[in-house]
Order: sequence, then C-alpha cells, then structure tokens
Amino acid sequence: MKTKLLMPFIVVCAISIISCNKEKQTTKTLEGTTWIVTELKVDGVADTSLPTLDFKKGKLYKENMMGVWHNIHSTSEDAQFIWQFRDKGKTFEISNQSDSASAYQCSAYSGIYTIDYKGKDSYEMSSNATYAYPSKKVILIMKKK
Repeated sequence: MKTKLLMPFIVVCAISIISCNKEKQTTKTLEGTTWIVTELKVDGVADTSLPTLDFKKGKLYKENMMGVWHNIHSTSEDAQFIWQFRDKGKTFEISNQSDSASAYQCSAYSGIYTIDYKGKDSYEMSSNATYAYPSKKVILIMKKK
C-alpha cells in the first residue's frame, strides 16, 4: 500500500523539478552581465551604431528588471530600459525608460522579440513589433562581453 502511494509522489516531484520556471532560468543568463550587440538590422539594412547592453540584477516578479543601453556614438548619458522574458523564455521584451538623446536608438528598437537562437554566450532574436519599425523585420544579435 505504501509503495502505491510513494510512486505517484515521486512522479509529481520529478515533474515539478523538470518543469522549472523557464523565464526565471533564462533571466539568470542575462542579469548582472554585459552584452555587445554584434548585428542590428531593419529589413536587411544594417545599423552601424551598435550598442552595448548592461542587464542589471533584480528581483524577478517583484520589480522591473532594469538595464542600460550604451551607444558609443552618443555624447549624452546612457538610456535606461526595462527588460523581461515571457512565454517560457521564447519571447524577449525591451522597453526604453529614458528621454536622453541616446535614448533614441533604445526607443526605436524597443519592442517584443522572438528568440530565434539562445546559447550560453549569444542570442539571436527578431521582431516585427518594435516602436520605430512596427511592420519591418528587425534582427538583433548579441554576444556576452
């Protein structure tokens, strides 16, 4: 009788361990790290001003995850943004939170991206839903610094 009760308990425990929260797991790959954007394209046309993104640590589900958008071609302060993963880590959203001159690029590329490739040290994502290019395909590729 105890064996019949123990087996379902073990199965439930195993399933809950295997199906951990993918957003939290994926968020840990970015938080507290710096990433260099190596490619940024709009409908196949490359943006030559490639930023560096600093993803700050935070308390997922308790506060907004913040980041800093560094644009080497801007002489003003860096742009602040909020970021998050959704849909079990398959969707990435970035949202500009600054009004500075350097925020223009951050604002333009703010939007919802589909993760096309996720590696330990690189991400490739695409979007048809960015602020400045709502119906154009935007490709963003970044590598860990």
